[in-house]
Amino acid sequence: MEDTSFTRENVAEPAAAAEEARIAVPDASVNTQPEQKSKKKRSKVHRVNAIMVWIMMAPGLLYLLINNFLPLYGLTMAFREPDFSLDSVLLSPFNGFENFEFIFQDPTIWLYVRNTVLYNLVFMALNIVIPITVAVLFTLIRSKWAKKTYQTCLLFPNLMSWVIVSYIALALFSNENGLINAIIKACGGTGFDFYSEDAQPYWPVILTLFNVWKTVGFQFLFYYSALLGINPSLYEAAKLDGATYWQQVKYVSLPGIKPMIITLFVMGLAGMFRSDYGLFYLVTSNAGPLYPVTQTIDTFVFNALKGNGDFVSSSAVGLLQSVIGFILIVGANLVLRKVDKENALF
Repeated sequence: MEDTSFTRENVAEPAAAAEEARIAVPDASVNTQPEQKSKKKRSKVHRVNAIMVWIMMAPGLLYLLINNFLPLYGLTMAFREPDFSLDSVLLSPFNGFENFEFIFQDPTIWLYVRNTVLYNLVFMALNIVIPITVAVLFTLIRSKWAKKTYQTCLLFPNLMSWVIVSYIALALFSNENGLINAIIKACGGTGFDFYSEDAQPYWPVILTLFNVWKTVGFQFLFYYSALLGINPSLYEAAKLDGATYWQQVKYVSLPGIKPMIITLFVMGLAGMFRSDYGLFYLVTSNAGPLYPVTQTIDTFVFNALKGNGDFVSSSAVGLLQSVIGFILIVGANLVLRKVDKENALF
C-alpha cells in the first residue's frame, strides 16, 4: 500500500521553492512606484519648459498680432467709400471695386508697373548669380581671419538703413558738394546734375549697384550655408574621378544648392510687384525729373497718400499687390511640381 504521509522535508521543499520565486520576482507595486515618480517628474519638467517657451514667444507673438494681423481689417478700406462723419472710418459704406478703377485709368501707373517689374527681374537675377559666385569663391578661403573679415565686409552694408545709404548717395551725387562733381571740377570739367532729366539713363545702373551692394551679403549667407551642408565625400569622390575645381562646382555644388536657389527664387516672386521704398524714394531724393526711371508702384502710392491723403486708393493698390504676389507664388509652385516635384515648396 502506497504511503501518502507527508514528512517535514516534503513540506519544506515546496515552501522553500515558493520563497525563492517570491524573492526572484519583485513585487510589481514596489517596482512601478519609482517609474511613476520619474514619469511625473519628466511630465512636470516638460510643462515647465513649455510654459517658459510660451513666455519667451509671447512678446514676438504679441508684436505679430498687433503689427501683422490686426491691420488686416484695414484692407476693407479698399472696398469702402470713406465717410469721416461716422465714429470710425472703418464703418464707411462699401462701394465695391470703385477704388480700383483709377489703377486702370491712370496712364502713368503702367509706367511705374513696368519700372517695378523690370527692376525686380534684374535684382532677382543678380541676387542669385552674384551671391552664389561669392559663396563658391568663399569656400576657397582657408584663413579663419580672412573669412571673418570678408564676412564682415559683406554683411556690413546690409546692417545699414536706407536712410544712411541715401546720405552716402547724396554725398556722391550732390550738385554742390558731391564727391563725383568735385572730382570732375578738379579735373577742369563742369559739374553734372545727377537729379535732372539728363541723368535718367544713369539711375537704373546706380540703383542696381546700390541694391546689390546692400543685399548681396544677406543672400550670400543662404547659399554659403547650403554649400556647407553638402556631404564632403561627394567632393572627395569627384577628386578621385579627376574632376577639376570648376567641375566640382558644376556637378556637386550647384546641384547641392539647387533647392535653396528654387526656394529663394519662388519667394522672390511674391515681391515682383513691390519695391524697396528706401531705395527708390530716399536714395533718389524723390527727385521729380527722375520719376520716369525711378518711380515704382510703392513710391507712387506713397506720393499719392502724402499729397492727396488718398489712403483708400493706397489700400486698393496694396491689396492688389498682395493678391498678385500670392498668385505668382502659387503659380510658380504648380509649375515646379510638374517639373521637379521634390523641390516644390508645397
